[in-house]
Amino acid sequence: MGMAMALVLLACVSPGHAATVTLREAQAELAPDGGPVHTVAEALPHRWDRAFSGRAGRASYLLTLPPSPVGVPHGLYFPRVGNQVEVHVGGQVIAQRGTLGDPRIDAAKSPLWVPVPASLLSAERSTPLLVVVSAQPGRWGGLAAPMFGPEAEVYPVYQTRYVWRQWGAVAIVFSMALVAAIAGGLWRFQRDAVYGYFAAGAALGVLRFADRLWEQPPLPWPLWGGVQAMAFALHVVLMARFALALVGVDSPRVRHFFGVLMGVEGAAAMASFLLGLPSLWTAALALLAVPSMGALAVVAHRAWTLRQREAMAVGLAGVLVIAAGFRDFVVVRISDDGVGGYSFLPMASMGFVLMMAWLIMDRYVRQTRQYQGLLVSLDQKVHEREQQLHASFALLQQGNTQRATLQERQRLMRDIHDGVGAQLVGLLSLIDRGKADRTQLQEHARAALDELRMAVDAMQPVNGDLATVLATLRYR
Repeated sequence: MGMAMALVLLACVSPGHAATVTLREAQAELAPDGGPVHTVAEALPHRWDRAFSGRAGRASYLLTLPPSPVGVPHGLYFPRVGNQVEVHVGGQVIAQRGTLGDPRIDAAKSPLWVPVPASLLSAERSTPLLVVVSAQPGRWGGLAAPMFGPEAEVYPVYQTRYVWRQWGAVAIVFSMALVAAIAGGLWRFQRDAVYGYFAAGAALGVLRFADRLWEQPPLPWPLWGGVQAMAFALHVVLMARFALALVGVDSPRVRHFFGVLMGVEGAAAMASFLLGLPSLWTAALALLAVPSMGALAVVAHRAWTLRQREAMAVGLAGVLVIAAGFRDFVVVRISDDGVGGYSFLPMASMGFVLMMAWLIMDRYVRQTRQYQGLLVSLDQKVHEREQQLHASFALLQQGNTQRATLQERQRLMRDIHDGVGAQLVGLLSLIDRGKADRTQLQEHARAALDELRMAVDAMQPVNGDLATVLATLRYR
């Protein structure tokens, strides 16, 4: 590798178990692109971005493995190494992840376990360990302090870290995707902004935390880094926005503020990677404290003054997330131990999302019960109104029947008065004069009888039967 350094380097080790050591010092040869090569003694973990901000390059770390018992399987556990890596023991390549200089693979996304062949180790002398990495700017390249020892002791440590980091990411992504789908479905049917904020925020969280599972990302670097940073920033902003909306804070001024904040955070996150400015991303992360702490303050006030159950739950979950985020910002992002440190925020975010999912389902159940109560009340009112309408219709029908009866009675009286009455008056007049003969009297009597029959016949119903109408007309 063109390294002018001693092959025997005393490593500063700290016992992890009886025969296990953690290698904390290395002789490093650092070669940033377009710059001179630096050969220095480096304390591990070493972060490439801290030494060469915004620049790609290659680093070679020379360490020594202590004498090892013969016949005992040994291995190396790298908490974090990247971005592409080759591991050499005794001058032979025993492990490789990605191709040096090819940004399509990022080895730093998961811990690395490397079994060391017994033939390369010695029970009497130290063995050189050379770790060669190529790093891209803003991608957390470098080397964490590796652990070396018997496989029976070191591999369980690696396995535990792998389960927490990789399977933990699977659990986070699955839970967020599930609740995002549920919230998205509720928003589609109810158009409630609370569901919309949560669905969008959880979906962006899925995109961000699923990055651990993609050793080969779908987009080239640094574009993919910008997308991931923007997804995380908007995830945090939308979750803060959701927390405020859940407790009833959703004014136009608040919406305008968060709209501007999302634009600023998204632009800063993308620009920090595309322009190779890691400090800009650090500033954007620090700015996320404004909506987070502001939302937490409002929620805490609501919880204290109004005793809202939603505010209490959001406040409790929010405190845990903010505490985890602050810890990660200081320990992982700022301090030198970030290359190999654990990140608490993903697990805290999963807890927050699950808590909020419970609140969303509880809100939906309560809304459904309210709607059901409204439907029952509306049904009762409709039933009462129907009864009132039936009663009013019955009264109207009764009134119509009475009016029809009265009108028919008046018509019959007119017919009798004008017909039978007139004939009887004429008959009475003939009788009073005493001049009418029997035939005239009979004609007037028959005419009066015919008028009476016509009046009575007019009272008979015909029920719209044409034949009956014509027969009645012919008879008349």
